[in-house]
Amino acid sequence: MKKIFKERNFKPTDCNLVSTEPYFNFSSTKETMNEIFFEEYQFPAIMRTNPAFLSAYKYQSESAQRLSRYCLVVDSGYSFTHIVPMCDGRVMGDFVIRYVKIDSLVCDVFFSFSLTIGGKILTNRLVEIVSYRHLDVRSEVYIMNQCKEDVCYVSTDFWKDLACARANPRKNPILREYVLPDYADVHRGYVRDPSNEHSSQNDGALSSDQTRTTQQSYILRLNNERFTIPELLFHPSDVGYAEMGLTEAIGYLLTERLPSAVRPGAWANCLVTGGNAHFPGFVERL
Repeated sequence: MKKIFKERNFKPTDCNLVSTEPYFNFSSTKETMNEIFFEEYQFPAIMRTNPAFLSAYKYQSESAQRLSRYCLVVDSGYSFTHIVPMCDGRVMGDFVIRYVKIDSLVCDVFFSFSLTIGGKILTNRLVEIVSYRHLDVRSEVYIMNQCKEDVCYVSTDFWKDLACARANPRKNPILREYVLPDYADVHRGYVRDPSNEHSSQNDGALSSDQTRTTQQSYILRLNNERFTIPELLFHPSDVGYAEMGLTEAIGYLLTERLPSAVRPGAWANCLVTGGNAHFPGFVERL
């Protein structure tokens, strides 16, 4: 943190601090944070809050349309996916859930489990699939995380897209080529449409081995991986995670957990945030 203060050229004693924390943070962790910020860095004041509050605050400060008294914040990030009901700008802590395990005995104790679905699990799954099908990228998690962000999308019609993915490469609207970085000429991977490249003339030769090199750069072909990876957010049980999908968890919260007076407002006002919300088709799927 001292390096950040030095690069930004400001003194902690001259400003206040806003810090995010988990929705149910431990008291010991809060006390330790206070000691560090007040005693070591000597901030005059700090505000600890949760990401859902800041997301709702940012939305209302930048939008002419104000949220109603009740709203539902879906925060799908790298490590977790939280579903957070709010009332008058405050988190309704008794009803916050991450993902709900299918086992009914665990559903009533929301934070008694550690298995959650987020961007990290999607990245790891992409690493496994690409390493098995194409190229060993088990040591390139960072690059594959960028690949996931650049290539993947949420399908609004899974079975239709799956049928399209089986088409001939020349007529496949889903197939994309991802140019991996070589850190000499290419410092970040990028996506290109194979139908717009001269390489499309060699589609038949590439069908069995879907990686190749061009001018010392690896080109990775991705087909149904583009939409089957984000599908884990909605059907985690497909790969053995005993949890509800995102839409199922939202429905469970609205119909089973929230008071009946809160449900209409929360249902009508859903704010989506987090890195996974940037997947094309994510909001439409919800």
